[in-house]
Amino acid sequence: MRALAAVAAAGALACAGCSSGSASNRTWHDNAVGLVAQLRADVATVRAVPVSSNLSDRYALLVAYADMGGCSAMTSATGAPPGPQRVLARTCPHLERASALFTQGALRRAAREASLAEPALVRAGAALH
Repeated sequence: MRALAAVAAAGALACAGCSSGSASNRTWHDNAVGLVAQLRADVATVRAVPVSSNLSDRYALLVAYADMGGCSAMTSATGAPPGPQRVLARTCPHLERASALFTQGALRRAAREASLAEPALVRAGAALH
């Protein structure tokens, strides 16, 4: 669980380095679009990797769920204004619950919960384009 939290914090810091509080319109937009793409890729990874998988696949799951667990922090770090920030934040509850379930070892439930975030991710992506 500590490893997952550390990876999530590292992801949030990496995204935080992409922008500043005074990010230009282009910067926050690029950060937000990149975040949505990353989270959608994470959900796709969770769907594609079987529960009984090899070490490499387990690492991919760890990274995906760490991203999901850091959703709120990474959303804030995009530097998006309040309106787009709210749209992005709507993707986080299911993803963060999925991450918590993963840390508890409930892999099938975690995967189902992550899948529930897909509609919000699609809406966020559409709102940004």
